[in-house]
Amino acid sequence: DNKGKVLEWPSQSPDLNPIENVWAELKKRVRVRRPTNLTQLHQLCQEEWDKIHTTYCGKLLEGYP
Repeated sequence: DNKGKVLEWPSQSPDLNPIENVWAELKKRVRVRRPTNLTQLHQLCQEEWDKIHTTYCGKLLEGYP
């Protein structure tokens, strides 16, 4: 109504923030291990974070223009 410029954006656009994908991967890995308390959650997050290889991060970045 206000004649603002609207950008064309696909409705199913991929997430354009690679760190969000890394967080999602970490969350998935930790969820599988089913921590039962906060201490265990912290420990599992650290362990799984260390297992995420730099090549995974590199592949995420390759898809971005």
